[in-house]
This record gives sequence, structure tokens and C-alpha cells, in this order.
Amino acid sequence: MWQRDSMLLQLPHFTKDLAKKCQENPGKSIETLFDLMEMEDDERGELLQTSDFHLMAQFCNRFPNIDLTCDVVDGGNVRAGKDVSL
Repeated sequence: MWQRDSMLLQLPHFTKDLAKKCQENPGKSIETLFDLMEMEDDERGELLQTSDFHLMAQFCNRFPNIDLTCDVVDGGNVRAGKDVSL
């Protein structure tokens, strides 16, 4: 995937057309897997209208949600092109 591609393309059987449809969803743009997971089942089913919905639901339920924070050690000495320790 490219950075410009929709995050939703990580879902099995998701197409660019389906990702665009989600982004243009009336009421709330669906741009991430988490947006999709927060939807009610009937709303999600109506939006996606696909027979592969169960595969997508299984994937969403197993998708890891990881938060990562880091700090720059000795942040006063950061220079372009030099190594930085986190």
C-alpha cells in the first residue's frame, strides 16, 4: 500500500470503489478501520453491501490497536542527518 491509499484497503476483498463509497458516506466519512468498527452492524451492512462482510468483520475483530509513544534522548542535540536515540 502507498501512504495515499485508503487504510480500508487492508480489509480482505475491499476495493478502491468501496473505500471511496465509505469516504463519501452521508453523515460521517468512514476513513479508518476504527471508523468502520464503530458503526452499528446494520449501518455497516447497508454501506458495504457485500457478501464478504463476515470476512471483513473477522478481520476488524482481530486488527491490533497499538499505541506507541517515544521520547528523544537528549533532544537538544538533534541535527539533520545525525543518529537520534529514542
